[in-house]
Amino acid sequence: MNIYNRFICIFLLFIGLVVIGCMSVNCSSSLAKYFGPNSKHIVSMTATLHDGNVYYTRHYLYWYPNGGFLTNGDGFAVLSSGQTECINGVVEPFGINRQETSFYDRSGIIIRQNGTVSFSPLWKPNSDSSYNFNLICEDSIIYGMDQGNAFSFVFTDDKSEIGGSCR
Repeated sequence: MNIYNRFICIFLLFIGLVVIGCMSVNCSSSLAKYFGPNSKHIVSMTATLHDGNVYYTRHYLYWYPNGGFLTNGDGFAVLSSGQTECINGVVEPFGINRQETSFYDRSGIIIRQNGTVSFSPLWKPNSDSSYNFNLICEDSIIYGMDQGNAFSFVFTDDKSEIGGSCR
């Protein structure tokens, strides 16, 4: 490899490290407002898995002071593209009456202020291990990938949960 190619490789590596560093700083500052005493926030999460299934939920995440992270406080029920219902004679995906539980206990999903996420939902494909990834934050879009799966998170002011009562 000549000196010019080495310079280009080192320059591209440097740019890559700067971009990665900026993304994690961006996530820390983007997520900061969701962390703190008595914090609870509605988050919409969409998971698009490598097996073709799509999962969606909108639930509360709570700040857990002993660990300093956001976590679920319940089973974190999801709607699944594979769970269909017949509504008014039409087959509909994401059957509201066929929700799936994500976790049997709290702390099933952990989101840290630095943008690291870890969770192992009951609905993950058998071939997958626990999910552990770093979030990428771009404005209000927060997403990450692990094991060929894509996960997006949107914090919302709408206080309605999936399956909850509405007006």
